[in-house]
Amino acid sequence: LHDALPICRGQISDIDMVVATHDFGRLETSFREYYRILNVFHYEASSFGFVLAPKDGDLSSAFVADVSTDYRWGGRIFFTDQELLRNRRLWHGYWVAGPAQEFAYLLVRKIYEKGSFPEHQRIRIRELAHDLETEAQVIISSLLGQKWAIWLLDRIAKEQWAPIEIHISELRRCMRSQILKRDHLNSLRYWAAEIQRFWDRWRYPTGASIAVLGPEGTWKRTLTQGLQVSFPKVFRRVALFEWSCGLSAKRLLAERAQLRRSTLILLECDSDDLFRHKHTRQRKQRRLTSLLVPVPDLVFIMDSEGLSLSQRRSHVFTADVSHEWNPAMKTVETQLNVAFLDGRLPEEGIVQTACEIFADFLNKRYSERRQIWFSNQPVT
Repeated sequence: LHDALPICRGQISDIDMVVATHDFGRLETSFREYYRILNVFHYEASSFGFVLAPKDGDLSSAFVADVSTDYRWGGRIFFTDQELLRNRRLWHGYWVAGPAQEFAYLLVRKIYEKGSFPEHQRIRIRELAHDLETEAQVIISSLLGQKWAIWLLDRIAKEQWAPIEIHISELRRCMRSQILKRDHLNSLRYWAAEIQRFWDRWRYPTGASIAVLGPEGTWKRTLTQGLQVSFPKVFRRVALFEWSCGLSAKRLLAERAQLRRSTLILLECDSDDLFRHKHTRQRKQRRLTSLLVPVPDLVFIMDSEGLSLSQRRSHVFTADVSHEWNPAMKTVETQLNVAFLDGRLPEEGIVQTACEIFADFLNKRYSERRQIWFSNQPVT
């Protein structure tokens, strides 16, 4: 592993890995040794996508390492780590799945998860079925039952993929029922772990929100555009909003849902406008809304005057708010993750500095959160 990881730098966009459960902690430790971990996508209870950026490289070298300790999907656990790693073999210096394991995995993934067979996968499945001979029928029988095994193997041999895709729904139902015949508690174990995963994703969303605060000018748009293009693998999507004090409950829930779906939310706000929101609601409503105002993960403030931290705070937050309801101002004043950007730099320098600050923040966030998933692994 130590030899393989450096080879990946800058040469690939993603890599898929299966690891034994008892080795997962060692793998995660190696990731932290070589890379900044910018994000982790929790696909399934046992599947994680690590977004890795080399410590001695730039963000363009980032890639995703998808790591699983079993294969599960749609309410069923199909293969354990022992089953997937059985008969593994070396290929060009890397361990790859054995032919039988690869054949079974591809059938389940393409039928049950994807519902289609891309051309290159059709060729590979046919090659494996030919090489495995009678073992191929045994494998399909365990997944679909004897009746469908003969039919499917014949269609694969004759390259009749259209009939297979027409019967995808029936094949899926057979796979679901067949696995329960072997393991009656399979679905229960799957959903018990999924409920915990859903809860963790809501409490610790993999999205992030950045507030860009300052006077009107082109630098804010340049910065938001630079952040959008610099983190393509770190987030699934990007959303641009105005940072508003008068948020509705619907808007708040929508933003939270965006964060849960790994969205990078960019919030723009003029420093003067931040203090102009007069109260227009009942006292009870104001108190509730102030508690719900989302705190940006990171706030960028343009500083072109070389002020000290205390001077910056008094300079930026100057407004008579004694008779104004402004929870957003309070949010910023107590926000620990505030970064001041040197406005004397050229625009490219501002964007580069902001991206590095954000990358360091994301790596630090992972270090603080990793105990959620890897509580039995010490922080080193």
